[in-house]
Amino acid sequence: MARLVAAGVHPAAILLLTFTRRASQEMLQRAARLLDQRCERVSGGTFHSFANLKLRQYAAHVGLSPDFAILDRTDAEALIGLIRKESDGASRQRPLPRKTPWPIFSAGP
Repeated sequence: MARLVAAGVHPAAILLLTFTRRASQEMLQRAARLLDQRCERVSGGTFHSFANLKLRQYAAHVGLSPDFAILDRTDAEALIGLIRKESDGASRQRPLPRKTPWPIFSAGP
């Protein structure tokens, strides 16, 4: 990132994505120490925060309400548990899923 800014790329044209907030902040700070304060104007964050921002920004274009909720694993397990409890064993055509390791899909046979 510092090399790109030093080569003349405008900091606002750079997007730094990492897996953790801490890594993103550390990379932005390191680049600012290596070069100068222009690196602090680089957009940076986690893949998840960026995806969340873009989904909210373009929610209407993909058929979502901008105030949609994102459920993490714990939320999803709690919701399934609540539904199981409230259904109280009522008959249903398709049984509710059990707790399963994330992700819930498999790669094949």
